[in-house]
Amino acid sequence: MEGALIAMTMTLTMLWPLSLAIQSAFFTRVLVSEAKIQGSQRLEPAFISLGSFHTLRCSQTCSLQSWCDLWCSDASADQCFLSNMIVMPDYEEDSTADALVCYTQRRKDYATGASVQAATTYYTAPLRVGGNLVDGIYDRFTLNACYASATDVMNPWFVLDFGAPVTLQSVMMFSQPSGQTFMPTYLANLEVRVGMSPVTTLGDFSSYAFFGIFVGPASAFSQEIVIEATSPMTARFLSVQKISGTGHIQICHLEVR
Repeated sequence: MEGALIAMTMTLTMLWPLSLAIQSAFFTRVLVSEAKIQGSQRLEPAFISLGSFHTLRCSQTCSLQSWCDLWCSDASADQCFLSNMIVMPDYEEDSTADALVCYTQRRKDYATGASVQAATTYYTAPLRVGGNLVDGIYDRFTLNACYASATDVMNPWFVLDFGAPVTLQSVMMFSQPSGQTFMPTYLANLEVRVGMSPVTTLGDFSSYAFFGIFVGPASAFSQEIVIEATSPMTARFLSVQKISGTGHIQICHLEVR
């Protein structure tokens, strides 16, 4: 009996790091500026020593929190901390002087790093421009990190160029995280189309194949809106357009798979 207990203990001891390793496999290493991390909408320390298996244990701790998308090492405090900031695996940090080693749970997508063109915004660049949809990072609460069209633009739109044909089936967009309660309802009647070539006239995507539509409207702040095609489609370009005339749209994060 004693031998069986010892054997079981040894087996569990061996399986524990293996299970953590499997859990950790769902995370991707990224570099993120500490200043940006400190701007997370939610940021909490995890008192886990950065010793043996710390990467695995921090990954497991993050995965057990429904709100955690990212964790980072804090070598100065010998611990890791958890964040709900969205950082895509292909995110490229431009502020490397204070960059931290972090691990993200987000899966790779086609929007991050794509080229983008968008209808006019009434803000001054770099605030709320189309490029914010493809930069691969979103703090979940800064409105200026969103894309917002001008209110007088007819059928506001944006279009992505992936650089080469890709096969995709879903588009996810986040509504704005704050503001007056009626503002998320501006996200409505959004039509997604895909094509292989650039259009002759930006804003006219009628030559592209229909992908899907979100009739809506959005009903909450930070709502995740998913538009799915009935089957996978191959395309180089993807357009998102409001098809009900004028009306402000504000989209704060985008993922395409």
